Amino acid sequence: MRTKVGAVHRDKSSDRMLLQILLAEQTGLRDEVARLSSAGAEPVVVLVEPDQMLATLLDQMSARDALLAVHSDDNGSVGWNVLYGTDSIGAQDVPRATDDSAFRAMSLSGFTQTCTGGRVVLRQSAAGLAS
Repeated sequence: MRTKVGAVHRDKSSDRMLLQILLAEQTGLRDEVARLSSAGAEPVVVLVEPDQMLATLLDQMSARDALLAVHSDDNGSVGWNVLYGTDSIGAQDVPRATDDSAFRAMSLSGFTQTCTGGRVVLRQSAAGLAS
């Protein structure tokens, strides 16, 4: 995420930049950014490749983050979902997910397809991740 700033992401089916598609998106994503902002959060939209593992995002997020992880769905649109830190605003009634090896190994597209509504990430200690 922070280490890949400036990378160009393209939708393979339309050969358009993901940012162009994102800016044209009229519903859903914009509504979620507005909801989080009005609740007092400072949402961050992160453009990520669909096959990128969640570990890349999880390793760089803080307990206060509300990350809207966005990827091309290769149909000229975007897939997206929210990763909330345990102290982030706007995560009330959002299901929890443990930051374990299975969750960390999930691809972003897998996360957006299977974890509707986002997840609050319950971080494990570094010792717990190594085991």
